[in-house]
Amino acid sequence: GFWRFEPGKPPELLVEDNVLFPVLSSDGKWALLAKSKGSWVDPNIIVRVDLSSGDLSPVEIPEADTLNPVAYIPERKQFLVLRDKDDDPYGSREPVGPETPEYWLLDPETGKAEITKSEIQPLTHLGARSLQPAGDSGQYWAAIPNDDGNGSNIGKFDKRSFEFKPVLHIPGLRLNSLDIWVDEEQKAVYIAYRGHLLQVSLPQP
Repeated sequence: GFWRFEPGKPPELLVEDNVLFPVLSSDGKWALLAKSKGSWVDPNIIVRVDLSSGDLSPVEIPEADTLNPVAYIPERKQFLVLRDKDDDPYGSREPVGPETPEYWLLDPETGKAEITKSEIQPLTHLGARSLQPAGDSGQYWAAIPNDDGNGSNIGKFDKRSFEFKPVLHIPGLRLNSLDIWVDEEQKAVYIAYRGHLLQVSLPQP
């Protein structure tokens, strides 16, 4: 089930069903949930929940072995959803989903969604903290590993345009955005890597 807890009020069951991986919009209007169609060994679907009424509505994303809400993007007022298939599904059924992972952008007001081919890797770097703002530019510091395995790029990521501008290349290390912290005043990048804390200088403008 999917419950709402508010100070001074008893818990409220909004969705009495088999659901997982809730992601909420920052305005508190919507939640996106992965919902099973019986058992989690079968392909699942995505539903959106109107948090003012508790109503469930479908979304326009086909079912798949893996269909999970990933993040809400306030700058675009959209949810990010991962759609993928299992290499070895349970039982004798055929895998359900795309040949390569897909990322979808979903409008919670309409339930309409579309596949994005833009650079969204920083939005998938989930952990104990959010992306670090890059000054007051409206952008965020991010680290993206190169596809060829040759290290990672550190730079600024714009959540509105999905544009990534690298400013520093780190050879040999595969990093994500939660591995780094940038001290802009000292022009330094701190990197947590395999139990070590590394410091690298930012290029001078």
